Amino acid sequence: MPELDEFDVYVAHASADKPIVRELAAALKQRGLTIWLDEINMIVGRSLRTRMDSGLSKAAFGVVVLSPAFFGRHWTQQELDGLSSPEEPGKERILPVWHDVGFDDVRSFSPTLAGRMAARTIDGVDHLADQLDEAIRTCA
Repeated sequence: MPELDEFDVYVAHASADKPIVRELAAALKQRGLTIWLDEINMIVGRSLRTRMDSGLSKAAFGVVVLSPAFFGRHWTQQELDGLSSPEEPGKERILPVWHDVGFDDVRSFSPTLAGRMAARTIDGVDHLADQLDEAIRTCA
């Protein structure tokens, strides 16, 4: 993928959640959104951090799939930090998705993320993609 690409969405997730993330990425693409996803945008031999930073800086929004696997992972925390740093009040770019977690789980990980309206994978991938698409198009 050329370095000058811009993305609507960067998908931050744990590797263990790849099956649901693949479905979600496909559903978002069907809705016309451009997606940065590690397995699509990472190139063998290139620096992981450099490619992640590039994707984070060029994405308008970050879909963060919060799950038991996400909590406590080094890379996921770096992705979340990268998405959080350029946020401004009233211009939120993090779109949380809860996958196999509840409010208490998210609050234990991040009280500020627990305070955001989140989409949930339990509602189904199509509904989830519709919610994210609406949020992106109304906030862009």
